[in-house]
Amino acid sequence: MPDYDRNEVEAKLKARLEEIDTVLNKIVVRGEEGDSELADYDQHPGDQANETLEQEMDETKRTILQDERAQVQLALQRLEEGKYGYSIESGEEIPADRLKAMPEAVRTVEEQRRYENEKGRFTLVFVAAPESPDAPVELTYNWDPEAYTGGRNFGHLAIEVDNVYGYCEKLQKNGITINRPPRDGRMAFIKTPDGISIEILNKGGAQPIKEPWASMSNTGTW
Repeated sequence: MPDYDRNEVEAKLKARLEEIDTVLNKIVVRGEEGDSELADYDQHPGDQANETLEQEMDETKRTILQDERAQVQLALQRLEEGKYGYSIESGEEIPADRLKAMPEAVRTVEEQRRYENEKGRFTLVFVAAPESPDAPVELTYNWDPEAYTGGRNFGHLAIEVDNVYGYCEKLQKNGITINRPPRDGRMAFIKTPDGISIEILNKGGAQPIKEPWASMSNTGTW
């Protein structure tokens, strides 16, 4: 049986709901101000573009927060029903550490594999939900303090491809910058337009090292 303090969990979940509602209300207020008739009056095209971008970002934030709100409400419902602390998919008990870190959790995650690199001073942990083992998420733990900026402040996405050289060549032909070329025949990095890093890995290990990739320098940050 999951070990938790019901009153403490309920208080945390309700506090999180209040936080989400506060942010959602601010987004709605900004949207209403932008919809006024004066908003489009004598406005420079650059200002209009910035306003459109801000509206799109607000809409994205609203969607994410609404999804999180629904999950918090589901956790409160399961708490009331006596089902809190068990996965809604498998019925397995959710580890106490996960519930402590994320009280609204309604699913378990499983560690698939772990890799520690003493020279690079980092640990990689691959985790996935039991119901979707083919879609793992790679978590990176850097042993030393580091300032995270740009697209790496939340981590990065990684994909595996059959031929890292061919894939990068295809990207280049479509105007995409290879920020970190696959010099080792195994790994490359690109960035999305909004600065999120994407790692490209060669499936099955490294390809034989070859030019022009072996001599290609990094472009920007990755």
